[in-house]
Amino acid sequence: MIRLYTSLLTIFLIASTNYLLQADSDKKAQELKTYFWNNSSDNFKVTNIPDKWTNKSAVIIARSYEKYYTKRLIGGLMHLDYVHYRVKILSKKALEEFAQFTFPKSTKVGVYQFNFYAGYKIIKPNGKEIEVPLSDAVESEMEVNRYQFNTLKLAIPNLEIGDIVDYYIAEEQSIPANKDYYSFDPVIFRLNSDYPVMKQKILFDVERKCYLNAKSLNGAPELVRSNKETNDVYILEDEDRENVREIKWFYPYRELPAIKFKVVYAKGAISNSPLFLGSPGVLKSSVSKREAVKFALAYLNDYQLEGMRLYKITKKQFKEEIDRNVLAKQLYYFVRSRYVSKYTEALINQGIDQYQEVSAYKMAGILTYLYKMHNIKCNILLGIPRSISSVDDLILEDEMICTIEVNPTADETFYIGDLSNYSMVGDYYYLMEGTEVFKFITEFDVETVDFPQSKKDDNSIRTRIELMVNDFDTGNCTAKIRSRIEGHFKKNFQYHLLDFYDYKNEEITKYQIADFGSDLKKKAKANYTQKKIAYLEELEQQKLDYLKENAEENYDFDIQKVKDLNILSHGRHHETPAFEYVYKIDFNGIVKKTGDSYLINLGKLIESQVTIEKEELERKYDVYMPYARSFAHNIILNIPKGYEVQGLENLMIDHQNETGGFSCTAKIENYKLKVETYKHYDTNFVNKKDWSDLVDFLKTAEDFNQKSILLKPINK
Repeated sequence: MIRLYTSLLTIFLIASTNYLLQADSDKKAQELKTYFWNNSSDNFKVTNIPDKWTNKSAVIIARSYEKYYTKRLIGGLMHLDYVHYRVKILSKKALEEFAQFTFPKSTKVGVYQFNFYAGYKIIKPNGKEIEVPLSDAVESEMEVNRYQFNTLKLAIPNLEIGDIVDYYIAEEQSIPANKDYYSFDPVIFRLNSDYPVMKQKILFDVERKCYLNAKSLNGAPELVRSNKETNDVYILEDEDRENVREIKWFYPYRELPAIKFKVVYAKGAISNSPLFLGSPGVLKSSVSKREAVKFALAYLNDYQLEGMRLYKITKKQFKEEIDRNVLAKQLYYFVRSRYVSKYTEALINQGIDQYQEVSAYKMAGILTYLYKMHNIKCNILLGIPRSISSVDDLILEDEMICTIEVNPTADETFYIGDLSNYSMVGDYYYLMEGTEVFKFITEFDVETVDFPQSKKDDNSIRTRIELMVNDFDTGNCTAKIRSRIEGHFKKNFQYHLLDFYDYKNEEITKYQIADFGSDLKKKAKANYTQKKIAYLEELEQQKLDYLKENAEENYDFDIQKVKDLNILSHGRHHETPAFEYVYKIDFNGIVKKTGDSYLINLGKLIESQVTIEKEELERKYDVYMPYARSFAHNIILNIPKGYEVQGLENLMIDHQNETGGFSCTAKIENYKLKVETYKHYDTNFVNKKDWSDLVDFLKTAEDFNQKSILLKPINK
């Protein structure tokens, strides 16, 4: 899966609009204060904002990002990451957002040293400046980029609407460069923000003869080179950017101006690196197919030895299998068992999260070698997640994702891009769908093809709800809910509800993994058994807690208890692809007594639907959905003796268009009311001109939440 690794500072910028870091009372801290507050550009001395933005929540008067890549005098490398903001607060909402700041303390992680500095001041409307001391911050812990940091939270006093906040943030990262080259984390900046931006500057100051990659996206200005005696300096200056608020189904990097950038430091010329390198000191802004493939093959080839070792085993284990289609799939499950299932119980015993996800390059390297040796045709597909950009805008190695296209027979094709506890043949990263990708088996035979898109019923949630009204007068109900989940939806539910011990016997039977406790000595085995019992008891409660939290989030009624969970199908094999489970919910809130009749709000049983707010009705940007998908509900209610159902005609709905649809049918059979709904999104992309069609059927589905039937005594 794609990860755009950024510096710690950039992670904090993405996570929140409010940032502050500890300012150490040393010489460096004072130097930085002088640099940002005394020697800043004229943009950071402005106090007035344009009339057109006076109704905004806040306005960014100026902001700057400065990134420095340089050698240390005592050896190694230094990466400096500076951010400076000047913001005018115009609303209560913005006031609340800027009223607290979370920041990490300086620390050392392994061989990396991180030093943080900051300054924060308030400028009152009369011009008075108040510097906020950092001594009152409260210490806590958090995780950033998989590193554990001690962090500080600081409440900002005396902040009022009409104030300007001016703060700078500085990170200094010391890196011991003990290799011929070092690849710094890539960065990606959006020029639009949650608030309008009057002026902004992005600066990259890079040690001479480093390798630089950059790409301006969606009309962003190009970086301009500035002369400096010892370093290569690139600057982007921009102004007058409207704010873009968070909206549904929106990939900002596909629509808004942005820039990608990366630096590679080298002690000398690099000739054999698979990285996307141009010439030292010269900005590289494009990557060829062959460069992309060369990089991928370098990673894939790292796993050839593992593939060779496994081939000897699989050649013996599958020597009787002559069906190539079956063999291709069995090889996948063999690798999954070897690299995931085999170690899962040991992780549980150590108190470690059991979920494991094998690198896509490792998976592809091993499997393509095995397929080649077993004479099974396959190709590598290389692309960029559609949430970031098209493959034409590839510039960073970290963007790429890898998938295998397997063709075991002339009329059989399947894709593999995932190897984890819950994966099966046919699982891949959903953001590949509908994108252009590079297809290859060698770097000399590469073509561009379209990755296929799944259909709406490939990614589905099918729910059967048997409703029992326990007490009509109090409205207490129990629903027996059976969910069948397929496609891209599955992993999230499996992560929370499917445990290794649910499928352990299947793994032992099918893939001959060893029982973790079988080889333990008496005392160790007793300890293991005790841990296992405690783990399983806690696990069952965690599953029920998840279901309750999920129900409270999705159902608009009072959840009292979730109980009787039973996993029916694991969804870890292509022959039984659905993850299926059943449970019960006790709840109140859909039955209302009216005279001698009862109004039952059946519409609430399909979960709360997507709401399109008034301000969202006008759409400026295209609609990027994760994937085509569908939701079906089958609701069954036993009709009490002596009652009849009225209002059935209100449940008959059929609203379809080219973006999707919502339908409902209702009928009575053998004293049972049966209501079936079906909601579907037919594609993962809707042009903004067709937004109204999408809104229309979503409104129909939302209105269904209010649909009710009346149980009325017969002959009254």
